[in-house]
Amino acid sequence: LELGVRPEQIVVTGDSAGGGLTIALLVALRERRQPMPAAAVVLSPWTDLSTSGESWQENAKADYLIHGARLKEAARLYLKDASPQTPLASPVYANLHGLPPLFIQVGSEEVLLSDSQRLAEHAHISGVDVTLEVWEGMQHVWQFAASFVPEARQAIEKIGEFTAHVQACSRRETRPQPPHE
Repeated sequence: LELGVRPEQIVVTGDSAGGGLTIALLVALRERRQPMPAAAVVLSPWTDLSTSGESWQENAKADYLIHGARLKEAARLYLKDASPQTPLASPVYANLHGLPPLFIQVGSEEVLLSDSQRLAEHAHISGVDVTLEVWEGMQHVWQFAASFVPEARQAIEKIGEFTAHVQACSRRETRPQPPHE
């Protein structure tokens, strides 16, 4: 913003823990009455440091990249004495009202699947324009493998389409409207 980039030209993204931090950033911006970006894209976001979602158990053996016990230890170290339901640490517990459009991609085989599902449901109930894509058979942040996994390339294309759509809508909203006759 200090460089003259307008908020509606910005889309914030993050994956895994960075996805949770992306949502926490939006909540913090709203609470501080700062301008919001046009949208946010989160990939396999970790949004609940209490690790209470069903997929933490259901997908524990299917998820080759995330080891639940290690993540639980990381959450304990990160939180220190704070509650795992602290909204800026676990944004699935935050007030999401007033956030910009969210685009969420998650794999069906991830321990973080329920974090994404719960985030999408909470955002929807809060009046946020949210799109959740659950990619069948995909692992945690599979998009990183775009050089050799066709689904990763397809997922990245979907992100590009979402971003282009949001920015096109933002441009239309910021143009002066002709006077009514």
